[in-house]
Amino acid sequence: MSENGKPAVFAITATPATGKTGRFVTVASNGVGELFRDVIDLNSAISRKRFINGAMHAAYPDLPLDDGPAEVRAEMDRQIATLAKCPPGAVTPSAEAGQAEEDLRVAELAKMTDDVKAEAEAMLRDPKLLERVSADIEAIGVVGEKKNRLLLYLAGTSSQLARPISVIVRGGSSSGKSFSPIE
Repeated sequence: MSENGKPAVFAITATPATGKTGRFVTVASNGVGELFRDVIDLNSAISRKRFINGAMHAAYPDLPLDDGPAEVRAEMDRQIATLAKCPPGAVTPSAEAGQAEEDLRVAELAKMTDDVKAEAEAMLRDPKLLERVSADIEAIGVVGEKKNRLLLYLAGTSSQLARPISVIVRGGSSSGKSFSPIE
């Protein structure tokens, strides 16, 4: 409790942990100084709970571990959830380049003729787009594995998104996991 009898208020800050992708040095401060520090995954409920328990124990050492003012716990969880939505130090494409650079894809799109743009837009609206993609992949030599080839196609195209996805491919020895028909 603070001096006025109300639950203490903590400010939560987070900075990217060096060499630990997706992990953040997270600090709970009480206005006087640092109260608790840990390296956590902001998106992990277990990490958040462990951090909050540690901060609560530092603030209220005489109380049982899962005790303490519920509103303080809820506020700490809200602050961490807010940090998770837009992680500190998130790299944007322009920040990664070190300067505000124009996206080359936008420039190339501007060069595209109207008829090509219209055809591309029609293809993207086609409800059978993935079936067409699957057929094209099969035409270049990938037989079977329909779900896997579409999953890998979608993972590959996600590279154009702000948060691309990644995939781990597993299979038997010499089953063609790294085969590329493109030379």
